[in-house]
Formats: sequence, structure tokens, C-alpha cells
Amino acid sequence: MRKFCLLPPSFIFFFLFTSSFAQLVIVFPQNFHDLMSSSQTPDLSVLNVGQTDDTPYNIGPPTLEDLLPKEKDLTMFMDSLRDFPDVLKKISDPNETLTLFAPINRALLNLKVKPNAIREEDNDDEAAARERFHQFVLGHIVPNSVSLKPETSDEELKTLSNLTTIHVQKAEGKGGVKLNDDVNIVGKQIEAVNGILYKVDNVLVNI
Repeated sequence: MRKFCLLPPSFIFFFLFTSSFAQLVIVFPQNFHDLMSSSQTPDLSVLNVGQTDDTPYNIGPPTLEDLLPKEKDLTMFMDSLRDFPDVLKKISDPNETLTLFAPINRALLNLKVKPNAIREEDNDDEAAARERFHQFVLGHIVPNSVSLKPETSDEELKTLSNLTTIHVQKAEGKGGVKLNDDVNIVGKQIEAVNGILYKVDNVLVNI
């Protein structure tokens, strides 16, 4: 007759518990690896709603303000324009229509009296000097589009300054035009969405 050895309940419970735990040890690393793998490559498409690689930027045609800084020989006049927010607003507004006659750097460097200088008659009044400088800048801007061609007839152009007009006349023997008798246009006209830019070899306002 066979004899059976009865195991105590505590031993049986311990055996079952350790067997179950061993299965968990085997399964858990695999599940954990899967979880970590998926977390390392999250789907970020939700962060780019409405945006694709080929979505164009909303950039309109260039304004006079956009074009001026690209002309390396106009940096000094561009600095003058930046001194006056009302002028800067006009040349940056795509709804404006302007013609800008911009003196090249050499023309401004050759001036004996700088347009922003305080003069003796100003009695040290900085406001008076600044207003004269403001009128100097405005005197190089015409409030409409002017396309100057060799066949252009003599005319007087009103500027944004009430103190200044620009006289346009044919250049004798050379073709083209002159401004205020002795000022020449340098290069070709440059077109912007809000007007035309001309480079000139001298200032157009008496200072």
C-alpha cells in the first residue's frame, strides 16, 4: 500500500505563487519592450494640423521698403528714411503709389552740410533741424507713379514736401532725362508693388 505525504497548505501556496511570478517575469519584459518601442516613435502628426512640407509662406510682392536695403549704394538714404515713422509707413504700405528718388551714398557723402545738421540759424533748436531734415526726405518722394522715359516731356513733379518740386527735362544729346537741371538717374528704374525707385547721383532738395 502506497503512502502519501500530505504537504502543508503554506507550502502549496508558496509553490503556486512562485510559479505564477515566474510566468510574469517571462512575459513582463516583452510587454515592457513593446511599450517602450511604441513610446519612442510617437505620432506627432497631430502637431502639424493644416501644415505640409509644401505649404507656401504668405509673402506678397516686395514694397519699396523691401527693395531699398538690397541696394548697397542706398544705405545712407535708407537710414534717413528710417528716422521718420510716417515716411517708413508709406514706403512699406503696399496700397500706396509712390516714386522714390534716392540719392546714392556718394552724393550724400559729398555734401558740405549734412541735411540733419543743426545750423546757426536754428539757435540750437533741434526740432527745427529735425523738421528741415524731414522735409529733405519728403522732397525726394513723389506721391504717384512716374515712369521716366527718353520721350518724357518737361514737367514739374510735386513731392510730399510742400517746399519742394522736382523739375524733369530731357537730357540734351544723351537721351534720357535730367532732374533739377544737373541731377542724373543712375541705372534703371526698380519697380515695387507700391511704386518705382530711382537712384540719383545728387540730392534734389537745396539744403
